[in-house]
Order: sequence, then structure tokens, then C-alpha cells
Amino acid sequence: MIRTAGGRNIFSDIAAPSGPVEYKDVVARDPEIILLCWAGIHKTKIDPASLSIREGWGGINAVRSKRIHVVDEGWYGRPGPRIVLGIRQMAELIAALDE
Repeated sequence: MIRTAGGRNIFSDIAAPSGPVEYKDVVARDPEIILLCWAGIHKTKIDPASLSIREGWGGINAVRSKRIHVVDEGWYGRPGPRIVLGIRQMAELIAALDE
């Protein structure tokens, strides 16, 4: 989805299709944007500002620039026609980085 939307996954070099990553790994790779999506948990209130209290995360580009977005799990979490909505939303968020 990220590649289709015009972005690059900061963990694209990992051979596994998915898996856990450590907080320190996110800090080291310094993403420009963070999308928060909690598969299986609907309508959960997530405070993007709370990421800055994680160890080292206050220095991440996306956190400093307030480019943390809570996205609809239904558009991202399961394959289906709504995935197009997720890709469109992601493309808009990525395009906004250049503005």
C-alpha cells in the first residue's frame, strides 16, 4: 500500500512480510510521517501526541513536525474494496509532505 501511495516503508529492507520492531528501530530510521492503525480495535481514541513520550521519539521527524495520523482500520487492516480508500488517503498524506 505504501509503495502504491507513493511512499517508502522505513522497514522495507526487512525480508519478513511483517513483524515486530523495537521503538529504538523507529527512532533510528526517523520516519517523516507515522500512520497509526490498530487492526481489530474499532473507534479507539489514540492521542498522537502521546508518541513523543516514548523514549527517543521526541526527536523523530514525524513527531517533531506533528505528522502523525490516526487512520481508519477498516481501510487498512483487511483486504477488500475499501483498501483503495486507504491508499488514496495515504497518497494524500504523503503528498502533503511536499507542501
